Amino acid sequence: MKKLIYLFLAVLITFSSNAQDNMLSPISADYVLKAEGKTKNEIFTLISKWVALNYNSAINVVQLSDNEGGVIIVKGTNSIVTTNISKALLPNNKLVPNELNVDVNHVLDITIREGRYKIVYTFTTYNFNLETENVDDELLAEILKPYYDVAYVSKKKEAKMREIATKNASELKLGILDFIKETNESISKSLNNNADDGW
Repeated sequence: MKKLIYLFLAVLITFSSNAQDNMLSPISADYVLKAEGKTKNEIFTLISKWVALNYNSAINVVQLSDNEGGVIIVKGTNSIVTTNISKALLPNNKLVPNELNVDVNHVLDITIREGRYKIVYTFTTYNFNLETENVDDELLAEILKPYYDVAYVSKKKEAKMREIATKNASELKLGILDFIKETNESISKSLNNNADDGW
């Protein structure tokens, strides 16, 4: 009986960490940023250097690098810590973690001009509006559907799962917005910190 319980827990934990992958819809946001005093070629070189320094394998993530056209396309993954919805089903079980790392695939489509560049971020994740704070019922239903497919959920646990799913969606959204902000700031900093160091 213990083996059956552990098997169920292993399946549930694996399922909850991959549940987000079953509900993927692209969302995107774009930003135009200034790089005053920099030529198109300088910006291209510095952003290419930033990609090489900030991704584990720049060769694998860079899908397009066109200096003449001023385009760099990067496909990568960022990890966001979210509340584990499965914890609502098994709140007292120490084997079910309170939080999960959710890997979110992203694409950075960077277009470069003289003195400025544009980054279009596309994320493969839940379909929600990054500009609003509300989590609607349709999104909650999308998040919770896989859990209802594998287990009976009582009304009491359903209410707790909805509460955790709302928190989960908010954490996911905030994680994406933080990633965008940190990436914009990091690229901007790398463009401005290119001072001559005496070489």
